[in-house]
Amino acid sequence: MSLVIDRGTKTSEVNMSAVLETDVTDSQPDGNWTLTNKITQVETKVNGEDKPDAGGLLADKPFSIVYDQEGKVVKITGIESSDQGANIEKMFSQLSPTAMLPNKHVKVGESWPFEITSSEEGMSTQTLKGVGTLVALKGDEAVMDFDFIIQLSMKDNQGLNVSGTGKGKTTAVYDTDKARFISNKSDVTIETTGKVSLGEKSEPIKNTLTTSMQIDLVKK
Repeated sequence: MSLVIDRGTKTSEVNMSAVLETDVTDSQPDGNWTLTNKITQVETKVNGEDKPDAGGLLADKPFSIVYDQEGKVVKITGIESSDQGANIEKMFSQLSPTAMLPNKHVKVGESWPFEITSSEEGMSTQTLKGVGTLVALKGDEAVMDFDFIIQLSMKDNQGLNVSGTGKGKTTAVYDTDKARFISNKSDVTIETTGKVSLGEKSEPIKNTLTTSMQIDLVKK
């Protein structure tokens, strides 16, 4: 995963490589199902410099994600105690490829709409809306493209008030026989503007966030 933050006067780049072990640990009659995950072998670089301790709060610590029958994230537990954990939670909630899958049979070349909304009560709301297309079908492997736009808003009782828009593209390969993703690559750019109020003073905010993420199934 590569993350670039452009604040106008300063640019930061974070690159992270990790292995994520996953197991299906629960399935409920209402269609909800649970994945238990553990991140291992974390390597992090900030502006090209190795940061061996940066992933320490997440490495080898299991966390669980509950999905509904449409593939949308219901809740995530086990990673709420750190900033890194909060970022991982947002990534899974906002870019869940399972929630982008069609809810009906489609043929090669056909497209379908999708919409994903995630929110933190009283703090932030993000909506991802777009179109998926079945590009090719190779045996049990379905190749799909997803194009989407993003709208977000963030505010708190300390004077933060930020809004943003963005766009992204994801290409994924899905195993239709075993119902799991083999690979998933996404590129997203979000521009945010707003202000932070400190007492009677107000400072403007303008950031550009560029994220590139590649996920591959290591053991089939």
